[in-house]
Amino acid sequence: MTSTQAVGSDTYIYKARNELGELSSGTLTATNRDAANAQLTEQGLYAVDIELAERSDRVMSSPGATRTQIAWQMSQLATMLESGMSLSASLECLVKQAKQPKLQSLLHEVHRAVCEGQSLSDSMARFPKAFPPAMIAMTHASEMTGSLSIVLRTSSGYMLRDAQILSKMRSALAYPAFMLGVCALVVVFLLSFVLPTFSRVFESQGAALPLPTEILMLGSQSIVNAWHFWLIGSVACLTGAYLWSRSTNGRRTIDSVFVTMPFLAPLYNTLHQARAFRTLAMLLNARAPLLDAIGVVRDIVPNTQYQSLWKDVEEQVKVGSRFASPLYAVPFVEESAAQMIDNGDRSGNLAKALDHLAEHMEARFTKSIGVALQMLEPLMILTMGCVLGFVAVAMMLPLFRSAWVLAN
Repeated sequence: MTSTQAVGSDTYIYKARNELGELSSGTLTATNRDAANAQLTEQGLYAVDIELAERSDRVMSSPGATRTQIAWQMSQLATMLESGMSLSASLECLVKQAKQPKLQSLLHEVHRAVCEGQSLSDSMARFPKAFPPAMIAMTHASEMTGSLSIVLRTSSGYMLRDAQILSKMRSALAYPAFMLGVCALVVVFLLSFVLPTFSRVFESQGAALPLPTEILMLGSQSIVNAWHFWLIGSVACLTGAYLWSRSTNGRRTIDSVFVTMPFLAPLYNTLHQARAFRTLAMLLNARAPLLDAIGVVRDIVPNTQYQSLWKDVEEQVKVGSRFASPLYAVPFVEESAAQMIDNGDRSGNLAKALDHLAEHMEARFTKSIGVALQMLEPLMILTMGCVLGFVAVAMMLPLFRSAWVLAN
C-alpha cells in the first residue's frame, strides 16, 4: 500500500478479514474498486466492504443529531478510550451501536475522516452544528497533551447538564404557553363571532354603552371589518422586526436589553457567565493557551455585549495586563465575580477559580430558574383571568343596565 496517491486514483476505505478471520479497517489508494480489492488480496486480506472516501474539508450543514445524543456518544467514546481501544475502533463501535439513522450517518462521517488521517477535532469541526466549538477546541488541545478521554468525558458531562436545564425550561414553559395561546384564541373567537351578535342587541336599545363595552365593540369591529389589514400589518411588523433584529444596530440593542432588563437580566447574565467561565476552566485544564481559550469563549456566547467584553479581555492579556481588568468595567459582571477571578489569576490558579465560580453560578441559576418558573404559572393564570374577566364584564354590563332600567 503506497502513501502517495497516483494521478487518476481515488482513496477507498476498506474493511477486511485476514486468514484467521480477524477484522481490520483502513484506507488505500487505487484507480477503481477492483484494483483496491486486488491490493487487499495481495496483502492476504479478504475484503468485506470497500467504499470511496470522499475527501472534503467542507463544513457540513446538517447536525445529524441532537446535543444530548452527541454528549452520550462522546461519553461512551471516552469509556472505550480509557479501556485501551484505539480511536478508530471506538468510533467504529459507536457507528454499529447507533440506532438513529442520522446519528449513525454523523458518526460514520467522523469515523471515515479519522480513518483518512484527520484528527478527531478536525473531523468534529466539519459538523459545527452538532459539536459545540468548546468541545472541538478542548479536543484539539487534548490531542496534543494526551488527555483526550478526560476532556471528552468532562465536556460531554457539561453538555448533558446544559441539555437538562433547557429541557426543564421547555417543560415548565410548555403549559403556560399553551394556556396563553388558548386564551388568545378564546378572545379572538368572542370578538369575531359572539360579540357581533350582542352588538345588534345593544344597537336596538339605543342607550349609551359603558366605556369597557365601547372599547370591546371597537376591537370587534376592527377584527371583523378589517381583518385583512390586521393580517398584512402583523406580517409586515414581524418581517420588519426580524430584519431589524438581524441588523448590527438591532442586534446590539436587543443584546443590551438582555443584559440590563429588570428581573430577567440576572438569570440571563448568570447563565452565560457560568457557561463562559466553565468553558474557560475546561480549556485551561486541557492545557489550551489562554488566548485560544478566550477566543473560543468569545465565539460561543451569542451576545454582542459579551463578545465585546471578551475581545477587551483578549487585548488586555496580549499586552500583559490582568485577565480580570475589563471585567471590573462592565455593569453586568458582579464585582465579587471579577474579584474572585482576579485573585485566581494573581495566585496562578485561574482555572480553579473559574471552575469554582462557574459551579456557584450554575447552582444559583438552577435555584433562580426554579423559583421563576414556579411564579410564572400563577402569573399566567392571573393574566388570563384579567383578560377574560374584562371581556365578560364588558359584554354583560349593558345587559345588567337594561335589566336594572326595566326593574325600575
